[in-house]
Amino acid sequence: MVKPGRLIWLLILLLTGFVGRAQIFIDGNFDDWRAVPPLVVDPVGDVPAGNIDFRTLKIFDTEEFIFSSSRQEKKSIYRIIKISNC
Repeated sequence: MVKPGRLIWLLILLLTGFVGRAQIFIDGNFDDWRAVPPLVVDPVGDVPAGNIDFRTLKIFDTEEFIFSSSRQEKKSIYRIIKISNC
């Protein structure tokens, strides 16, 4: 059993980002996305047949880029958006 004091410290570390954060590398290996939790999880089969049925949406950002991963029934789509200083 986890002591309440330790649990509170763990939550504080997680919320402040002190615990390690995932990284996305542009190297053709999409295993990096396993460490990114889904922002949205959509139930399978909730749209009429013939329409695109999204399953998960993941977003990850850095100071320079916004990365997104959307999973559909048969494929995943990855996007990179470069953030510019306007």
